[in-house]
Amino acid sequence: MNLRIICIVLACGILSTVVEAQETQTLILKDGRRLTGTVTKTPNGYRLDSRIASMTFRDDEVAAVEDALTTEDEYTQRAKALQDDDADGHYDLAEWAYRRNLREEARRHLQIALKINPNHIKAKALLSQLGASEQTSQLTPGTQRIDTISTEWLIGEDDIQRIRLEELTPSDRVTVRLQNDVVNRFIDMMQGREDFKQPRAAERFRSLRPIQKTHYMLEKIDPDNRSIKDDIIITSDPRFMVDFRRHVWPMIANNCAAAACHGGAEVRGGLKLFNIPVSNERVDYTNYILLDGFMSKGRKMIDRGNPETSLLLSFALPEGQGQFRHPVKIPPMFPNRRAGGYTRIQAWITSLHTAHPDYRLEYKPPFGMKLQWGSHDLLPPVSSEPTTQGADDLLP
Repeated sequence: MNLRIICIVLACGILSTVVEAQETQTLILKDGRRLTGTVTKTPNGYRLDSRIASMTFRDDEVAAVEDALTTEDEYTQRAKALQDDDADGHYDLAEWAYRRNLREEARRHLQIALKINPNHIKAKALLSQLGASEQTSQLTPGTQRIDTISTEWLIGEDDIQRIRLEELTPSDRVTVRLQNDVVNRFIDMMQGREDFKQPRAAERFRSLRPIQKTHYMLEKIDPDNRSIKDDIIITSDPRFMVDFRRHVWPMIANNCAAAACHGGAEVRGGLKLFNIPVSNERVDYTNYILLDGFMSKGRKMIDRGNPETSLLLSFALPEGQGQFRHPVKIPPMFPNRRAGGYTRIQAWITSLHTAHPDYRLEYKPPFGMKLQWGSHDLLPPVSSEPTTQGADDLLP
């Protein structure tokens, strides 16, 4: 079943849209704690499911249940509470914003913190990581300047929108812009069908938030319905890209994308990555799509259906521990499968849609790179035993 399913049904003429799938709420306890997650009423109290754990509370422990603030609303509240001369406070808010992919907001508060305290070490370090530090002019070894990368080598804005849309999951809390009267066109398309057989269905549908409308439309339309899809504009990153940028790419940048490997001036083994010292949306999505579409001897760099056989994971292990052996000897990225970095990358691959979406990309990979985006298996399942099989066309 498609992962975009949202719990929206029409019953007795009412479009029941309690919340989008996995809507978060805040459970306010009488002891003062505020816990955010998916809140479910139980016969004797409440259950709260978060990323960390599931917890239950009795009715007499709970003071109230509120809708959780959006990231943007919470940022506004936190910013209003700041003192103008509080360097540490601005840094703390910048770090909070950075962890939630509010990069421009993070950059602004880091600059304020440094204006208050030019020697704020943490603010300098994070600002440098964001690529906006005026004090940092030297490139990290193995990286290249953004102005040396031709825009023709990078994925375009339209393709970024398509990737965001196709990788959307029910738990994503992204911002959406619905354009060109797409809501009314969808309603016209659905007249007399399914839920829209019910009275006032169109009115109820129009009352939904943009993200709820988006999930519902994507579930109901044909996957090839471009007229609807192209007018659903996702204006912030889904979780898959937030996690790629924050957890996956930094490890790749320091290893596979180093100048001596796939981040150098030349294409090696059919793959080149763009390793720059700043976070740039087009570069980030380009690196993702290059890794996502790369194959060697029929094996995928990122294997959604069987993450353990991803070349990205196999080549990151010491020789003999991975499913496949890198064709030349390279330093391992991780000592074993229990390493934190290894498990983070594996968890990220596992979080992707199992069947690869059709991105409908206009992007043409530069330098003759041959990429393939698809969900079909090109080879039979591999043995779970480590192998010394190489991928001769993939070189460091």
